[in-house]
Amino acid sequence: MNRSEGQWEQLPMFMRAGEIKSIVNTSADPGGGDMEHLWNYKLREAKTGAIRNARYQPTRVRKGASLYDSIKREGVKKPVELIRNFDSSVFHPKGYQLNEGHHRVAAAADIDPNMLVPVEHDEWRKRA
Repeated sequence: MNRSEGQWEQLPMFMRAGEIKSIVNTSADPGGGDMEHLWNYKLREAKTGAIRNARYQPTRVRKGASLYDSIKREGVKKPVELIRNFDSSVFHPKGYQLNEGHHRVAAAADIDPNMLVPVEHDEWRKRA
């Protein structure tokens, strides 16, 4: 990702779960409501194992265990996808969208807000 005057930004490969929650202001998830409602909903799903869309359920979760239990035991293994909104600067407090990883971030932040979560970064692209 490019900064002014040709300087490149070094984006972190890991971020604290609480920090991710604090900088995300939009979501690709169509769940509706504000972000606090969405985080609470995703945490509830992660704890109960009743994740609405099974394609996002990691395959490493043991049978009978919830995603929450798995993260508590092993941490977050699969990176979450964080997208910088096109009109925001790096680490702008309200400039990110979480594309994938809501359940993982919600669970990790509840277990330990300082838990490191692997992150993949992308920039918002206008689709033609």
